[in-house]
Amino acid sequence: MRNLRVVVLVVILSSTLVGSSLAQTNPVNRYFDQTGCTVQGQFLVYWEEHGGLAQFGYPLTNQFYDPPRLFSNDLPLVQYFERARFEYHPENQPPNDVLLTLLGSQLYKEKYPFGASNQQPNNNNPYFFAQTGKSLGGKLRTYWESHGGLAAQGYPISNEFQEVAVDGKSYTVQYFERAVFEYHPENVSTAYEVLLAPLGVARYHQLLATTNFYALDVGKDGIAWAGGECGVLLQHNNDRWTVTSNFQGVSAIKSVSLSGNNGVRVLDGAIFYRINGGWSRESQYGGITAFQMKDDGSGWAGSSTEPSLFMRFEQDNWGFTNFRSESWLQSIDMLSPQEGWAITNSGTFHHYTKGSWIVAQRAKVTSAYLSQVSMVSVNDGWVAAGGKDKLYHYDGTSWRPVATPIDQPLSSIHMIDSSDGWSVGAKGTILHYDGTSWQQQPSPTNKDLNAVKMVSANEGWAVGDAGTMLHYWDGVWSLYSF
Repeated sequence: MRNLRVVVLVVILSSTLVGSSLAQTNPVNRYFDQTGCTVQGQFLVYWEEHGGLAQFGYPLTNQFYDPPRLFSNDLPLVQYFERARFEYHPENQPPNDVLLTLLGSQLYKEKYPFGASNQQPNNNNPYFFAQTGKSLGGKLRTYWESHGGLAAQGYPISNEFQEVAVDGKSYTVQYFERAVFEYHPENVSTAYEVLLAPLGVARYHQLLATTNFYALDVGKDGIAWAGGECGVLLQHNNDRWTVTSNFQGVSAIKSVSLSGNNGVRVLDGAIFYRINGGWSRESQYGGITAFQMKDDGSGWAGSSTEPSLFMRFEQDNWGFTNFRSESWLQSIDMLSPQEGWAITNSGTFHHYTKGSWIVAQRAKVTSAYLSQVSMVSVNDGWVAAGGKDKLYHYDGTSWRPVATPIDQPLSSIHMIDSSDGWSVGAKGTILHYDGTSWQQQPSPTNKDLNAVKMVSANEGWAVGDAGTMLHYWDGVWSLYSF
């Protein structure tokens, strides 16, 4: 599974099932193998009726609720395409229930805050728009009128001018509210004489570049999920990462746990379970700080709403136990339903054995900020930390600090077995354990890495700040291209 393309989103305010409103409106869908994404419902109807591939390009994501940080204060259901971003507005009657984001206007304001220089109106059959004071003529007018006009492209917000495109060549362009037209004389008398700039690609990359990813889980079959800020969720399947969620909210996904037959749960203050393509709030209680599913019927969590009480998942329900931690749980790793460990952010090691939780050990104050625990066996386990001591090892008797070759805080650890493990942390830090010692590895990034999970000894993933995703394959960590 080599580097391909990517991406993501989500979170939760409702305790009811949150599914795809478009899918419910119209079950028809179309899968695009080129990007691994599906277009469905009213988005598919609009895509097909307004130019399809030539007008909008391939889908870059599945439909999801976009966070408000980039575009507005609401959370519209959206889908990114190469040349556009669709928004679903159920308050409007068709065909206005699907609207295109004003990507042309946004880009123009960013690149030319005082207006582009050397603009010239096209005097070949011109049409003047009093609304913006700009004219449209020639081949660009012909294209505008035959490809959706005002509804699809919006008003012109510039006249024609020369601009260097992504291929390094200069073209005659004209900006519209929802698009940028490029005139390509080398394609004269063909359907490609006028092309649309890939505005959807640019905004999609901007979305990812402003997302910090915190959560990651990977199955042995290569299925994987990653989560981050503003409820962004990515799914890896068929050798691709895609944004693939219908959560609605603005919080961050802090943990992801796979279980059973393609089961997946995410943590965003509460635990949500994916079922029938939608998401259902599974935990009655909020304020959950860490959780792990051992299988579809067994799991543990910790909640800060009832001063750090442990929660257990049994018989399809989460319920509080009698055990209380003095501070928030940071990570849980169960070897079996009868054996496991949990750590707190303040440096406490909790051991579950013989049917109950006990406080097994406390780290020194200067060594607090425990990050993640990864158990190999009942007598072998590791913890990554961000305090004075960066790694702890459990030998069946006690947890002891272990020397590391760096002084950067570590945020995540995953042990494949007793002689193979990985840990990641601040400023792109990557450490590898070979059964004897931990050694720093070459890293393709200087961004903070927040989670690591291995598929096998030969493959794994790590995620971090600013849209960072790393892929480990055959001995090398490389930056995954979104």
